[in-house]
Amino acid sequence: MAHGSFPLALMWTWLNLLPFNIFNQVGNAAIAEDCINKPWRPLPARIINQKQAISLMSAHYILAVIVA
Repeated sequence: MAHGSFPLALMWTWLNLLPFNIFNQVGNAAIAEDCINKPWRPLPARIINQKQAISLMSAHYILAVIVA
């Protein structure tokens, strides 16, 4: 792999890992668990809501397809 493609590969990886992590935290059971164990996360702390998290997740998947 050439040095110039490393940033692109890193960005593509991040664009795929972030929505995967959001998906794992967006369910009602996951939010309830995070309220107890990790209340600083954005969903249990009510920094964002489930609809906004799903929109962010979808946007990142679209960007990952475009970057690929």
